[in-house]
Amino acid sequence: MRTKPPALPDGGRIAVVAPSSPPQIRSDTEQATDYFTKLGYEVVFGPHHREVHGYLAGVDEHRAADLQWALSEPGIDMVHMLGGGYGAARLYPRIDWDALGDPRIVCGFSDITAVHLALAKHGPWTTFYGPNFSRFTRRKDELTDETKAWFHRAFTPEPLGRVFEDPENPYVLTIGGGSAEAPIVGGCMTLVCHSIGTPYEIDTDGCILMIEDLDEEPYMVDAGLHHLIRAGKFEASRASCSAPTPTSRRTRSRSTSAPACRSRRSSTS
Repeated sequence: MRTKPPALPDGGRIAVVAPSSPPQIRSDTEQATDYFTKLGYEVVFGPHHREVHGYLAGVDEHRAADLQWALSEPGIDMVHMLGGGYGAARLYPRIDWDALGDPRIVCGFSDITAVHLALAKHGPWTTFYGPNFSRFTRRKDELTDETKAWFHRAFTPEPLGRVFEDPENPYVLTIGGGSAEAPIVGGCMTLVCHSIGTPYEIDTDGCILMIEDLDEEPYMVDAGLHHLIRAGKFEASRASCSAPTPTSRRTRSRSTSAPACRSRRSSTS
């Protein structure tokens, strides 16, 4: 049984770390900081969050040190990942998972899937697969007001209830009807597949499996799905759902995608 962290209090302390790649637009960090501080939160950063080491946000030792601090330091209410990209999985052997502090909110997506899966094994904590810190900017192509409102509601004591429907993207397909009630696990399909055979391999037994990915070729999506099928991850789950997976520019004109949901059982558990 996973432990759900306390709700985010008014004026709570949010630790921001960068376990993956550096942000592509440096001002995103300042804009997101302004967004959260205006809401009354205290935003603190890992000391190495601005480092750049090729495609990584600093060397492994520094990124791991920041993540260890954020997950262990007393007084931190929420750990918010600066961004995704690549590199979080490299930190697994460098984290002292026995030295985690009290459960706290951990939020991020994409490459942060590796952190979610590790905390599911070693907390085990309930974590939140949601927008990274650097997504909270003023750019029009970023988060909608509905997504921001849902993000903040997720950290309150009240249940979220039914997920709102996106009026601009009504194309949700039901592959197999039914209903299921179970813990949700998953994340970025590529990272979920890469976890198989590792100490933090995803456990879908009796769970709802959620997968998403971005800008993958159709054959790579097919390969990932068959990897999960052959590994028994769908068979063990109670239900599954997938988010939109836009294809690359080369194949976008001849391929479409839509969110899909599939229930393995017709009754609620």
